[in-house]
Parts: sequence; structure tokens; C-alpha cells
Amino acid sequence: MNVAGDPRCQDEMLKQLPSVAEQTDYTTLKSELLPRMHTLCLKTTSASVRVNSLTCMGRLAARLDEDEAGKMLQTAGKVCLLVCLRLPVSKHTT
Repeated sequence: MNVAGDPRCQDEMLKQLPSVAEQTDYTTLKSELLPRMHTLCLKTTSASVRVNSLTCMGRLAARLDEDEAGKMLQTAGKVCLLVCLRLPVSKHTT
């Protein structure tokens, strides 16, 4: 069983990520955790995973520099626009 692709596992991971991020150095947060969170948010077909991704980004925003915060806003903007247009997010992330 592949739990990595299970939306329930992804939701739980996203709920726990802010606590983990508090104990993670900034370089690891920026280079390892955040890129995966952006990818997950943009490629998932699960609405709950998308919402939890955006919520998690909001909770992490205070720790980020201006560049990373801007990337989060871009991701949130893409998700909002594509959801409003009712298009599959993963096909329009380039």
C-alpha cells in the first residue's frame, strides 16, 4: 500500500508540518519542505489536501523571507484561479 499518495496521510502530514517546521533549520525548510508542499498543493486532486496545504503555508509564513513568502502567494494565487475556473490544477502549473 502506497500511503504517500493517500490524501488522508497527506492531510495529517500537513497538519503536523508547522510543528515540525519550528524545529527545522531555515535552510532545510526552504530547500526540502517548502518545495514539496508547493508541489503537493498544485498537483493534488483532493480539495482537503489543497486547503490544508494553503493553511499550512499561512502558518509558516511568519518564518519566511520575502522571496519564499512571494512563492507561497504565487502558489495560492494559482490554486485559487484554477479552482475558480474549475480546471484540474496539475495540468496548468507551468
